Amino acid sequence: MTALNKQALREAANAANIASFGKWEAYKPHKGARGYEVKVGVNAVAQHCLKVHAAFIAAANPQAVLALLDELEAAQHEKDELQQGFIANQEEAHEAIKYATEMKEQLARACAGREEAFREVDEMQKSLDHTHRRRAIWRGRAEEAEAKLEAAEKRIGFLKGRMAQLANFNPDWDALEAATESLHEHISELSTARSRIAELEAREVTLPPLNDDLIAILGRPNFTCSHLAELMRKSGDEIRRKSEHEQAAVIHWFLGIYLEHGDKWEGVAKADIQSRVAAAGIGVKGD
Repeated sequence: MTALNKQALREAANAANIASFGKWEAYKPHKGARGYEVKVGVNAVAQHCLKVHAAFIAAANPQAVLALLDELEAAQHEKDELQQGFIANQEEAHEAIKYATEMKEQLARACAGREEAFREVDEMQKSLDHTHRRRAIWRGRAEEAEAKLEAAEKRIGFLKGRMAQLANFNPDWDALEAATESLHEHISELSTARSRIAELEAREVTLPPLNDDLIAILGRPNFTCSHLAELMRKSGDEIRRKSEHEQAAVIHWFLGIYLEHGDKWEGVAKADIQSRVAAAGIGVKGD
């Protein structure tokens, strides 16, 4: 049904309702009458009808038509609100991904110094627990929105059946079917969001156990880092000329190699140093 058809039907029902003085009733005038009639107050509005037709005309009175139109508009309004809620849930999911990325960056900064990294572990665990709680809230909101969408779909189907019973009502089935397909698409998107949330919940951030390799990396003295920091600058890295910044940059470099290559990190690091030295055309002392 188009908006113009609904408006025309509402105007016709309002006009008929204003002109009605009394209750719409189906009745048989007398025993020998040819069929049933429908009256409004004392005025007959339909005559010589079958009993079922007279009952339908009386039931499909202007007040009933107006009530059905009000319910249909309310259902459409509820559907629009649910769609807006779904968009809001998508924005919260993007915020969750952004938050997880920030946590990863914090972890990288924490590895800049061994003592600082150990102090930040507890705080990071608390933040991860908070993230899990937030994901549980998002999943609950997604399930609630999905339930409301399903209820709205059932309500629209019910109204669709009721409106089809009106004799002068010509619904636009294609538009209603399109609305139903749109609801199915939103439900599918919600299911995808729930799967993504479950995937994020399954991911855990854990620090590797402290071994000799990590002790050699995290405990590296700052006076052994200045020449390597200078090599990194010549390779394009921006490092402030302060010992703590140089130490942090070198430890971060070696830690990244360790996390990717494990106990083979030292050989990979040496090869990387040699490659940088060759590219810069300089010599470097130490390991």
